[in-house]
Amino acid sequence: MHKVLERAIGSADLNYLEMVFNTHPHYTTRGMEKMSLPLDDAVFSQWVKELIEKRIGITEPYTIVGDNFYKHNHSYFPHCDAVEDNAWMNIVIPIHQWYRFGDQKFIVFDQTWAGRNATWMGNFEFEGDFDSNKKRTQRPCDDEFFQGGTGQPLPDEIWNHLDKKYFTQDYFHSMSGTAYDWVPGNIILFDSNHIHATGKMQSTFKLGISIRTARV
Repeated sequence: MHKVLERAIGSADLNYLEMVFNTHPHYTTRGMEKMSLPLDDAVFSQWVKELIEKRIGITEPYTIVGDNFYKHNHSYFPHCDAVEDNAWMNIVIPIHQWYRFGDQKFIVFDQTWAGRNATWMGNFEFEGDFDSNKKRTQRPCDDEFFQGGTGQPLPDEIWNHLDKKYFTQDYFHSMSGTAYDWVPGNIILFDSNHIHATGKMQSTFKLGISIRTARV
């Protein structure tokens, strides 16, 4: 499952989220500025609860297991966040873009990943590893944990929106997906075990929030 709720968040809420980001401690990982969800903030915690239960309309029992606010100026590599065995749904909300020069996309692939959380690096190399989503270099389709492959080349309409600096189209062989509009106010929903990626950057910086849930 993956879909987008267009313009589901208004300007007042976007301003509130940006204020939350600007008034809490940040950390930097691999050049990306992040902030853990301040779930100990009662006002923010209530905002998230109303988002999930009223705006999105989730009625099943759930718990929040992460994630963070993020501000960055280069594309996230393709990755999968399904850390927990009961991982359920990722909620991504674009908040703000600085100096936008094109339509920003967020790609959710149709294919899923049955292994632990991972990041696909293409031909990019660096020492060490990510704290959470561990790096992988081989094509996703060549791994035993890859599920739902098409057996066909990645469609051009998806490839055209991906950052090509460290990848070839063949790296995404047997994959398909949807390039959603990353527009402030949209809510992008997808199962946590779907591989996903930032489209090529169309602004100098962008700020968003990701919330991960698990089934209870």
